[in-house]
Amino acid sequence: MTARAIVNPRSGGKRTAQLWPEVEAAMRQVIPDLDVVRTKGPGDATGLARQALQDGVELVVGVGGDGTINEVVNGFLDDSGAPRSAAAELAIMMMGTGGDFRRTFGIGPSWRDCLDVIASGRSRTIDVGRLEFTDAQGNTAKRYFDNIASFGASGAIVHAVNTARWSKLLGGTFAFKWATVVGLMGYRTRKVRIRIDDAFDEVLDLTLCAVCNGRYFGGGMCIGPQAELDDALFDVVLVADMGALDFVRHSSMLYAGEHIGKRGIRVIRGKRVIAEPVDGDGAVTLLDVDGEGPGSLPATFEIVPSALHVRA
Repeated sequence: MTARAIVNPRSGGKRTAQLWPEVEAAMRQVIPDLDVVRTKGPGDATGLARQALQDGVELVVGVGGDGTINEVVNGFLDDSGAPRSAAAELAIMMMGTGGDFRRTFGIGPSWRDCLDVIASGRSRTIDVGRLEFTDAQGNTAKRYFDNIASFGASGAIVHAVNTARWSKLLGGTFAFKWATVVGLMGYRTRKVRIRIDDAFDEVLDLTLCAVCNGRYFGGGMCIGPQAELDDALFDVVLVADMGALDFVRHSSMLYAGEHIGKRGIRVIRGKRVIAEPVDGDGAVTLLDVDGEGPGSLPATFEIVPSALHVRA
């Protein structure tokens, strides 16, 4: 099997660059002919993944954080949502800050846990989400997400994480918990109209909306405990009428996945979600897409069933 690792050396606060020689040596014990390429900046992993598939690579290994994996996934699919290769697999070597995508698969936290899964050779076909949103320049943009796309408080939190320096040095979970406090200090609820298929249409005083393909975000928060990666449906978790202090107070339940059914929290399942801000003050509702902050509302989220083969 031909294999290529796409390595983001800057992920995990540049920790990946420090560990990569050891990781690469161990990977070559499993895949002797492993080819290695490195990203140089944001967006590079998408182009490198696309090139790998054009070169006929059968196993593409994303090495980095959730954002790196997201970029690699975007290289697997064309603009219509069709796979660029019918047989190619994605493998994940999680070495970034959050490590949320691996959790839904039950993969442990260390790079050696990821390597064990790569060595097992087992494949699973999963859905992905397709997102149309507003970028930082105010233009309409598109991208795919493998795990969770959300907006509201999570957008403020991921902005705090991605601009943090010292907190990442203490680990991903601490970085996200610290960013939750920092991000929420300046956050206020937004009025957002949310439509889910033909079953739901409401204007909410929104704290958070998570459109879940996977189960975890925010450095281990089990926001969508019943979400399945291959059921052709999103679990849309709506948190409304909850202030910053209440959100922090409920954070332990959110990490444990025990929040469903609590006051102000609902789950609606669907294939398509449309979210539009209705605040009249021009406030921006930021997105969090697999741990990255690419833009803001308005946005449309659509499920793409059985779009990706993952070694898991």
